[in-house]
Amino acid sequence: MDFKQLKYLIKVADLQSITKAAEELYVSQPSLSHYIKKIENELGVDLFNRSTNPLSLTLAGEKYIETAKRIIRDYERMEEEVRDMANINKGRLKIGIPNSRAAYMLPHILPEFTRRFPGIEILTVEAKSSELKEQLIRGILDFIVIPQFNRNPEADESLSHEVIYQEELFLISSEKLQDIDYEDGQTPVRVESLQDTPFILLKKGHGIRLAVDKFFESRGFMPLIGMETTSNETAYRLASAGMGVAIVPEISLYSFRTLGKPYIYRLNEEGVKWDVVLLHRKADSGNPKMKLFLDIVKERFSKLNDRKKFFGMDL
Repeated sequence: MDFKQLKYLIKVADLQSITKAAEELYVSQPSLSHYIKKIENELGVDLFNRSTNPLSLTLAGEKYIETAKRIIRDYERMEEEVRDMANINKGRLKIGIPNSRAAYMLPHILPEFTRRFPGIEILTVEAKSSELKEQLIRGILDFIVIPQFNRNPEADESLSHEVIYQEELFLISSEKLQDIDYEDGQTPVRVESLQDTPFILLKKGHGIRLAVDKFFESRGFMPLIGMETTSNETAYRLASAGMGVAIVPEISLYSFRTLGKPYIYRLNEEGVKWDVVLLHRKADSGNPKMKLFLDIVKERFSKLNDRKKFFGMDL
């Protein structure tokens, strides 16, 4: 396979101009045009629509360039993995983690990882869980750390997951919701009893909103949505200030308790939990650097008591 051929065509497609591509590739414009025409003749199909300005791809061209980019990306990853086999303490990891989780988890993972493996460069991307998953599938990220609620294996055929730990979701209120003995983080509340109580929820697209919506649906409950936000901290603060009730993940509580001390309830008798997982492409299951990272994450977060210790408080 001629990788130079693929890179030449990708450059033309990206710049939408043979002239501009020739300049960046340090080849003459006639030579590049001849090169492209030769490939099209071999394939028996036009890859570029030359009647448009700027230059555009034909349907066949779109498929060719999409596949070419994937081949180049896979080849470069293969080269990197083979080189790293000689010395594991080299290379780069591109990690995705939700905005709302990065501030709580990364300070307890990255310093230890870089201390043990100083030669591995860490690049992090913070975004919504849905956006991170899309970037993972496209090969932009090596793996992501996200929560998953009632995972559907059929929806992730190209991905594998490693469970790091299980985490509970809690309901936050500025007022006592039931006339019974209350124990912080242990007393359950039935959501059906909150029919007229406004909920402060994260906007759709966030992992916790998907989990909460599924939970409500399973109970046949339609919440009164008083407000939507993009931050667990904002939801916690507003609920603490009496604007309604909010549902936040366990890990948030350890940082937010300094922002006030609201009532913290379990959702129903059994509680509502989700898995915090490391998600990666099945094709990358043998990535040794990912295994090193996963080991440290599990070491740091697998035990509930250890997570409490990190944040210096109990529920």
